[in-house]
Amino acid sequence: MWVRLAAAQLFGWFFAQSKNSNREDTMLTSHKMLRELTSKFVEQLRTPDASEVLTNQIIKNLVYLAQRIHRLQVEEEVEEGKKPLSLLWLVQRVRKEANAEAALNPTLSVKRSAVFKFFAAVATDLQRQVADYLEVMLPPICREMYNQAVDEELRILAAEVCEILKGLTDPPVFAQALVQAQAKWGMHKLERKRKLAIEAVDNPQKAALRKIRRQELKKNAKKRKIKERIEGAKKPKVLP
Repeated sequence: MWVRLAAAQLFGWFFAQSKNSNREDTMLTSHKMLRELTSKFVEQLRTPDASEVLTNQIIKNLVYLAQRIHRLQVEEEVEEGKKPLSLLWLVQRVRKEANAEAALNPTLSVKRSAVFKFFAAVATDLQRQVADYLEVMLPPICREMYNQAVDEELRILAAEVCEILKGLTDPPVFAQALVQAQAKWGMHKLERKRKLAIEAVDNPQKAALRKIRRQELKKNAKKRKIKERIEGAKKPKVLP
């Protein structure tokens, strides 16, 4: 894991140097290279045991790449079976990781927190143009804002990011997008409750195992959080 962290930090240093330099780095103007870099970092974000430090560094790198893609207005020909490289493509891929954590490891919040920070950074860069991305960003944010099962820190962060999006968007546009996201979350929640209720009747053993697994995940998440806080207090700050 430390090798991945060191590599992510090295890229972070390189991106920071490139950002502070007036010259254009040819590596970061290549469509192919930008796609490969973003795909690799998203793949690292998918790592089940990724620490909070590693996840935050990956998000910092993805924020830089997102800004690069947006600023250069990258356009490429669509190859067969391949989506064009665009900021929307990247935002959708990052959002998938938040959805995956919510579905598979709901007691953890490291990735969802990182994804919401990514949304906030991208929105700040886009300003008014963020309206084109509300349909992608708002559903996972609404899910955590109104989900009493998640920890309070995640709910607060979701609400703060929601306010950022609201402040950058025309009121009628944001209101409509928010209503649609809330409706989508409500329907998803009802459908999940229905499926769990049917499972409890048809397969009580599976339902019991699911409950035990959720309890174990919650216990492990608490231990992991304490461990990361202790290790974070001992380690020096990482490079931005």
